[in-house]
Amino acid sequence: MDDPYVCLTSKYFKHFTGIAPVFFDPGDPDSPTLSARDIAIRNYVFNLGKSLKQDGDLRKIILEIISTNLYLNPEASSIK
Repeated sequence: MDDPYVCLTSKYFKHFTGIAPVFFDPGDPDSPTLSARDIAIRNYVFNLGKSLKQDGDLRKIILEIISTNLYLNPEASSIK
């Protein structure tokens, strides 16, 4: 399961950027409508979580997060 890794990555992402990625069950009728930016952030964090699961390198994940535009400017429209 990817969930623990994505959850941990999400917490680090929120810690360093102040942005909480939105994850939900896509089949839930009460799911929020996400902007393109929110979808990009969700996908980015999900992929970081999968990377953490594969190699277990938390330092690499942190370096990846702090190298994003969102680290310096949480209002940035793009991740990279």
